[in-house]
Amino acid sequence: YGHSPTAYALFGVGLLNSFTNFGHHSYHLPQSEAVKWIAFVVSMLEIIILVRAVSDLWALVRISEDEPFCATRACFVAAKYWSVAIVGSAVLISVPPLNAIIHGTYAVTGHAMGATIGIDTMILLGAVIWIVSEFLTMRNGSDTRRSLRGRDIRWSVIGLNLSVALLVSWLHVDGIVTGVTRMRLAPTATYIPPNWLGASSGAMFTITGIMVFGFFLLVLIKLTPLAFQSFRARDVA
Repeated sequence: YGHSPTAYALFGVGLLNSFTNFGHHSYHLPQSEAVKWIAFVVSMLEIIILVRAVSDLWALVRISEDEPFCATRACFVAAKYWSVAIVGSAVLISVPPLNAIIHGTYAVTGHAMGATIGIDTMILLGAVIWIVSEFLTMRNGSDTRRSLRGRDIRWSVIGLNLSVALLVSWLHVDGIVTGVTRMRLAPTATYIPPNWLGASSGAMFTITGIMVFGFFLLVLIKLTPLAFQSFRARDVA
């Protein structure tokens, strides 16, 4: 798959997006209409990546339905879920009217955090777990994999993803409410956020942030002894 025409086509779309779709962050600035149209059209090409991500996710779900829990696979599947969500939201916020509503709000922050924590961190965790698992299996046999398939690591990974989802969802809610309220008041009235939003945002950010940190710490507590065990085994050898 990595050397298939599909892979190269998706890489080309992603590379083109990396160089040009930054323009959807500056729709509101006085600049050439050509720049805005190029950014918009290239951003819409992400629909191709979205369709492929949904297809891959559907295949992963069908394959893993009857499989026992595996922390590595769980992280990679979670990253695929996050990819679908983030690419889908990227397509939506690249539409100029929607972009005007959420620009400069926490919705953009939520989008970035979902990509960074949901995709990048899950892929990194999955890779680390796989490396530790393979090394311990090579040294101590297949029984060592059970420690990476137990209830503790399972609920830690699930809890981490759910807490990140809560944080990202609240950032989007905050951003959308702010954007819609700001649009209704502009340009005649000064923007003032709703009372309930201001009162609840601090508490929600604190709660969800602590949850993300707590579950991430649980994952590290589970992985760190196993990682040091693999290094000790290598030193002894």
